[in-house]
Amino acid sequence: FEIVRVRTADDIAVAVEEVYFPRSIGEELARRDLTNISLTAVLELELGLPLARAFQVIGTTPARARLAVLLDVRRGSPLLHIERTAHLEDGRACYASHGHYRPDRYTYRGWIERRHPRGLPSLGGNVAATPKSTPGG
Repeated sequence: FEIVRVRTADDIAVAVEEVYFPRSIGEELARRDLTNISLTAVLELELGLPLARAFQVIGTTPARARLAVLLDVRRGSPLLHIERTAHLEDGRACYASHGHYRPDRYTYRGWIERRHPRGLPSLGGNVAATPKSTPGG
């Protein structure tokens, strides 16, 4: 089951998110108006699916024809690409997504924290992404 969302800031498209769910979750989501609501809130608060962690890969990709139209950029323009797989508390994968973001309109920031579970060094993170405001917006 796929959901495609165009995210905007100041009425300008800044991202296209393609999110893939198992059929059982997708069928539940299809019954809801997801226009202006957080998918995370629906998953956790309405469907009782507590998200625990996500693995993500951040890179760049050229804008394919469809993305270029949706984001109002030239075909082949570089886009920030975030691939994510989110997992529930019990470890099951809940969704996989591909986010395509205009780098001139989007900033990705976050803290990286050092944690020591079971005495072993590791890095954990807390990140937030925010659309850039347009001039005068």
